[in-house]
Amino acid sequence: MNHMKGFEKLPRGGGGKANRRKLPCLCLLLCWLLLPIWSVQAKETRRVQEITGHVELKERPFYYTLPNLRKGQTLYVFMQGTSNSLDPFAALLKPGTDVTKFRQDYLAEEKRLVDAGRDPIVVLPEVLSKFTLIWDDESGPGYAAAFTYHIPQNGNYQLVATSTLARPTFGNYRLLIGLNAPEVLTGRAQPTGDPIAVRHRLARQYEPKVEELFGAITPQDRFRFYLLPKMRTGETLSVFVEAMAGDLKPIVVLYDYGEKPLASANFQGQQTHGTFSFTFPEEADNCRLKITGQRPDGTISTGDYRMVLGLNAPQVLTGEVKGKGQEVVKGATLVRIGFNLQQITAVDQRAENFSVAGTLGLQWQEPKLAFSPDTIQNRAKVFTGERFFQHVHDNNIVVPDFTIFNQQGKRWIQNAVAVIWPDGKVEYYERFTTTLQAPDFDFRRFPFDTQKFFIRVDNLWPEWYFNYAPLEGFSQVGQRLGEEEWVITRHKVTFDSVMESSGRPVSRFIFAFHAKRHHTYYVLRLLP
Repeated sequence: MNHMKGFEKLPRGGGGKANRRKLPCLCLLLCWLLLPIWSVQAKETRRVQEITGHVELKERPFYYTLPNLRKGQTLYVFMQGTSNSLDPFAALLKPGTDVTKFRQDYLAEEKRLVDAGRDPIVVLPEVLSKFTLIWDDESGPGYAAAFTYHIPQNGNYQLVATSTLARPTFGNYRLLIGLNAPEVLTGRAQPTGDPIAVRHRLARQYEPKVEELFGAITPQDRFRFYLLPKMRTGETLSVFVEAMAGDLKPIVVLYDYGEKPLASANFQGQQTHGTFSFTFPEEADNCRLKITGQRPDGTISTGDYRMVLGLNAPQVLTGEVKGKGQEVVKGATLVRIGFNLQQITAVDQRAENFSVAGTLGLQWQEPKLAFSPDTIQNRAKVFTGERFFQHVHDNNIVVPDFTIFNQQGKRWIQNAVAVIWPDGKVEYYERFTTTLQAPDFDFRRFPFDTQKFFIRVDNLWPEWYFNYAPLEGFSQVGQRLGEEEWVITRHKVTFDSVMESSGRPVSRFIFAFHAKRHHTYYVLRLLP
């Protein structure tokens, strides 16, 4: 076989050898001429897309379709939490996966294996590998998710973006998707303007929620507010309200954060029921519903009511409650509170007051304060002194501010510390000294009397914002109170709902203790 067929007509002898020596030079010249074209083609195949979004607690995953990926392309994905506690998770599904069933099938398989006695930590990656092509939780910097995948065949692929499956987190995210762009894995790639992914239509559907509420309007409680969670663009709130007893003609009004009315039902207070629907044209936070029996002319109707709220559930306008049990209203934040009495510094019987030194402790959950530990490389944020209140003020966050109802004069704060955990749990402790009123003193049995002492702490926000509950194991009386004249016999903690001057109910914490006089103290005083 003649392997030089293509060169048969070359002159023999030295001329042929010279021409053969020119071939590599011609190839180099051809490559040099085509290099700009190859460079342009390489730039055209390099694509980077940036997507931002928000994941709520226990929300369904977001799905993105990556259409027309070609065999041989390399996909790069980087997902990073940019606010609150979000620890992101990203995965690529197998072609043909039914995304409407993916989550359901995955959770069912995980539950089956765990119920069979398998270790959940081992089961998690096993099940994920069964349902996905590739997945990642934290291969990027900090808790960022990042992975590389070489496309094995042409087709449409589905990308999952959600919170880590290890624990509930939430917040904003930044998603970088790249084709033939490895710098995506650093999180610093710049978008090229070329779309790679489109959000799946399921991501635009909001899960319907229905909640049934009962209450009463009385001459003392003439209105009630219900706080709403952050509303997303396109979400629809539907309200049905009806009177259940009395002469109540319930009026319901939806207000935005600035007390601007957005929608209402039975506004004139002429009917025993009313309905309305409102679709939010943009994101809205701090909205609330007001229900009252006070008509525009000032007259008041009272009685019991029933209210059905639907989020993306228009069927509630008929009063139906299918799917009830899912929270629509935000509900009051539970604040656990306690007091540790460490010293009685004085008892002034004539002025009917007493002075104490003690520590007040409060614990509550505030999602807006949640953060990802990788942002500070620590398990918690610690604030001392006034720094905590400055922090929440700067971020426009409401906290359960309080006042000591029977306090006289100033409360001298010796030290204060607030600890914020990644999930938004707040622990606040304040040691202080102050003088408190004691109008319940009764000296008729002096010096064999027993007196009652009270420390009453009122929340400054209405009960639909914050409600007190006991901080277990915290409220107690110290062993060395420094008071020779009195012996504390018992103490207890109670809670109450009291009406503040504006007519709004607030939660009250009461730390009460009984003390009797130390008889030895008086005997020693009388001895010469």
